[in-house]
Amino acid sequence: MRLSLLSPIIALASILPFAQYASAEKLVKSSSLNTCQDNSSFTASLFNVVLTPDNKTVSFDIVGVSSVSGNVSFGIDIIAYGISIYKKSINPCNVGLNGMCPMTNGPLDILSNVQLDQSVLSQIPSFVYGVPDIDVIVKVQINGTDNPDVSLACVEARLSTGQTVNLLGVKWATA
Repeated sequence: MRLSLLSPIIALASILPFAQYASAEKLVKSSSLNTCQDNSSFTASLFNVVLTPDNKTVSFDIVGVSSVSGNVSFGIDIIAYGISIYKKSINPCNVGLNGMCPMTNGPLDILSNVQLDQSVLSQIPSFVYGVPDIDVIVKVQINGTDNPDVSLACVEARLSTGQTVNLLGVKWATA
């Protein structure tokens, strides 16, 4: 009997978090960057990255310090729920990442937008943009082009859709 009285409340509570985001713009973002190797040659004091699929852009606002100089490549690994779902190596000179081609020692201030091809965006399942509390990490390993097997720096960012089910109403309903 107790379960039947709570069922409508639980159903309503589970729908409400999604209802408030129904008209929101689709995006995936991150505002923190962590190093993922000892003696990483890159650190950031400001890190804001937003992927907006509707206008096919990734916007970067990064302030950091680099001990890396020269031409580099980025090994990108996207990990969802502990499973690697996408790996790619890119040359920052080929994708227009200002301030990264070539990388220089010292302060780094990057404010840039990169236009993405539809072929890249089509590899991201559309449900990702609506999943609250998504568990996705993007790991970027920076390697010199003259010795690509040696990692110069490694950073990772946890992605978010800006949506959460960690709301007081949901906690009360599930309790």
